[in-house]
Amino acid sequence: MTFRHLYPKLLILFITLVTSASAANLSVKDFTFDHLGTLDGLSSQRVYSLYKSKDNAVWWTTKQGVDRNNGAVVSNYSLSSNGLYSSSAGKVVRFAHNMCAKDEMYVFDNAGCIFHYDKIQNRFDMLIDVAKELNRPVMMKDVLIGNDCLWIAMKEGVFKIMTNEGNKLVATKYKFGCRYILPYRDKLMFCGIDGLYNMNGKKISDDVVICGYYDAKLNNMWLGTMDKGVRVIKNVDRNEQVVDLNITANPVRAITPYSDNRSVLIGVDGVGVFQSNRSASETNLLFSANDGPNGVLHGNGVYDIMVDAWSNIIV
Repeated sequence: MTFRHLYPKLLILFITLVTSASAANLSVKDFTFDHLGTLDGLSSQRVYSLYKSKDNAVWWTTKQGVDRNNGAVVSNYSLSSNGLYSSSAGKVVRFAHNMCAKDEMYVFDNAGCIFHYDKIQNRFDMLIDVAKELNRPVMMKDVLIGNDCLWIAMKEGVFKIMTNEGNKLVATKYKFGCRYILPYRDKLMFCGIDGLYNMNGKKISDDVVICGYYDAKLNNMWLGTMDKGVRVIKNVDRNEQVVDLNITANPVRAITPYSDNRSVLIGVDGVGVFQSNRSASETNLLFSANDGPNGVLHGNGVYDIMVDAWSNIIV
């Protein structure tokens, strides 16, 4: 689903307002809405994650594979997997996220299969079947692209795939179940199944974090939790101050900055999309999944949010 500004003059008006001291918030009235479905080329109504490539095309993962929208045509890509422990039942496909400048695209499924996008052949090739390598079923939660490896978050612990060593699978010292890996500066934060861990493997919080965003300019870490809203750690690793945004008890699935460099968008499953200023002092509901004046998501769950090169919001 794509949200576009109504008119260029409103976009200019919006920019003017957000650069003033009394900046106005984004409003549902600033956008028009296009709902995309299978009739528009989607391979499935179940969309799990979003990705923007260097050519500004919008990609999303579905239960059937990967789709790409170049602004005119939706293309579908299949993911061929004959994994011993793979099954279409309960399959969830997601994009790996990136902590470096590499222009590489990876997708993975929760059964442990990781695929790499070949730009020349325009296809996704199997990189590794982690379940097959370990000879047991796994529950893969997240993949983070590093400079010389892929960090793998699984219920079974944290592993690395050494991409400069023939895609060798290596166990790490982090044996706890992990949902999400959040990079910040030159460090990592591990969002475990039972709490938050630092790179020393020390548990620093009981918060069950499932998504996050690091604001490098302000040195603030935004953490989306399963049932306690959003926790913002200001001035990370220094004189930390914690701000809790108790906006919901529903899972916070996505946190991403908006293109005005002043706002942060927060996606809450079953509730909608909130907006906050970067200092986390003001937060309000922008798009609602329920009835009401902001009810434009029509009851759909929110699994990911992305802002494209033209300031459109994809949910």
